[in-house]
Parts: sequence; structure tokens; C-alpha cells
Amino acid sequence: MSDIALLIGKGLHYVGLILSPLLFIPLLLLFFPKFSNKFKPMADAIDGLSKALLNIAGWAGFLMAAGMLTAVLMRYVFGQSFGWLKDIWIYAFATCFLLASAGALKSGGHVRVDIFYSNFSDQKRAIVNLIGTYLMLFPLMILILDAYEPTLARAWGALSGRMELSSEPDGLPLLFLFKTLVPVFAVTMILQGWSNALRAVGVIKNLPDLKVESGDQN
Repeated sequence: MSDIALLIGKGLHYVGLILSPLLFIPLLLLFFPKFSNKFKPMADAIDGLSKALLNIAGWAGFLMAAGMLTAVLMRYVFGQSFGWLKDIWIYAFATCFLLASAGALKSGGHVRVDIFYSNFSDQKRAIVNLIGTYLMLFPLMILILDAYEPTLARAWGALSGRMELSSEPDGLPLLFLFKTLVPVFAVTMILQGWSNALRAVGVIKNLPDLKVESGDQN
């Protein structure tokens, strides 16, 4: 199993390297806007994926709340504590946060610390979003993927031959899947950042094909 995980990891690494030039497509459309309609289906598909993950995150949030409530009742009412119950709400919390991030990026739900952006025109906002995507979002997510590679390899047993299970004796044997959420988060953020960059170019160049539907972004 560990050999398969290592092989898959290497394969995904090379796939990422091969596909990385595609990140610059939105910038190329600034100079070749007539090709914008070719990429709209990809942006729509990415937006749909982010929305689906946001729905999953909502259910994970419900599971987190239910797990925490159950853990508190079991501990303080019945005097019982279970490692697997603790794992449930911790894993659900991580799932909620990490899977919801791309959907929040799509809808403009992340916190902005600024005093100018809210007063900008749509075009100026699009320019800020485009610059921020390439100078901050993409580099940070790529750094996370690169720095997290050894941790993920250990979690899947690529080095020890044994997948990480749980820190609790009676916990859920899913720690390796829990740690896999981090690269999933980074990849989905890169994808949604790419879609947002494409939409920003649509606003900058006034391309109807790439316009965001009303209510999708602030």
C-alpha cells in the first residue's frame, strides 16, 4: 500500500509540474481576449466544484457540532470519554474549514483588511484581485503543497510502510485521510484562484463570456 501511495504521490507531483503553466492563462487572455470563451466551461466547472465542496463542508459543520455536544454530554453527564468521538468532531472541523475555503474564495467570503477596496470600481477591484491571486494566493498554496509533501508521505506510510491511524488508542483509524485534507485545500484554492483570475480578466477587458453571475462575488 505504501509503495502505491508513493507512486501516486510522484505521479501527482509530475502532473502538477506539467499543468503549472496553465496558471498563466488568465494573464495571457489580457493580451488575447478573443480566446476567453474557450475557458469559460473550465471556470464554470471549478465554480461548481467549489460550491459542491461548500455543501459538504456545511454537513461537516453539522457533524462537528453534533460530535462536540455528544462528547460534552458523555463526559459531564455520564462520565465517559471516547477517543473516536473526539476524532469525529476534530476531523469534521478540519473538513469544514479546509473544504469551505475555496467556496468562500469564490463568493468573496474571506476577510479583507483594507480601507480602499470597497470604494473601488469593479475594474479596479478586478485588478487588485488579479494581482493578489498571482502575488499571494498561488505562491502560498504552492509553498504549502511543497512543504507538506514529506508530512503527507509519512501519513500514507511511504517512508515507514505503515499509514498513520490515530493518536488515541480507541480513535478512528483515519489520520492519514485527515492529513490529506491539507493538499486538497491547497489544490482547490489554486483552482478557484484560477477561476477568479479568469473572471477578473473578464471584468478588466469587459468580456461578457467571463462575467460572474450576480451574487457570486462581492
